[in-house]
Amino acid sequence: MTDLAALTFTILQLADSAFPTGGFAHSSGLESARAHGFVPDEKAAAEVLRDSLVACAHGPLVFVRALHAVPTDSEHARLVGHHDGTHDATLDAFLSSPVANRASRVLGRSLRAAAEHVFCIQVPAALLHQATIFAAVTRALAVPTVDARRLFLFQHLRSVLSAAVRLGIFGPLEAQALQHDLTPSLDALLEKTLQLGPDDLAQTSPLLELYGARHDTLYSRLFMS
Repeated sequence: MTDLAALTFTILQLADSAFPTGGFAHSSGLESARAHGFVPDEKAAAEVLRDSLVACAHGPLVFVRALHAVPTDSEHARLVGHHDGTHDATLDAFLSSPVANRASRVLGRSLRAAAEHVFCIQVPAALLHQATIFAAVTRALAVPTVDARRLFLFQHLRSVLSAAVRLGIFGPLEAQALQHDLTPSLDALLEKTLQLGPDDLAQTSPLLELYGARHDTLYSRLFMS
């Protein structure tokens, strides 16, 4: 098998819903927004999904590129995705909502455990959040930055759409059609945010963040966030 073919299969494995990262236990605020009447129909849900993608691109996704760009001092450092935790601390401060911060940490722990078991990668202990651990894992697996960013945003889209299906907002076929329709905008969003760094962090959807922060107040819930 060629190196390119092996890399392609690795990326597909990371993208596979069967890869146990815990993402399907979270709705990224959609469940709370739905419960509070912010998402009354499919049209509103599609708008929330677009807002969520933009928020992801201006927030956690920034750190995927940032950590891929960190210079390494040795081959060993490259293999383990060396980093001192500075970016992780910045992300921790940015995720001011306790619900979003907790979800990021839970997802990070799940990804760490899966990567260490499946790929035998030692993820730096200083990294605690999903985006930074994702960056460390993809870097250690030699996934190019462009593919890592695309995969991270795709996984966010897929997880929120899956939550929408389980919440009864979309049917499975409708969700897949929407995912297909959003594909051109994903690359446009990736291109638009390509040069963003930690100093450019922004919460682009504060209302959605507020609804997400109220997730723990719901009487009953399917998801952890």
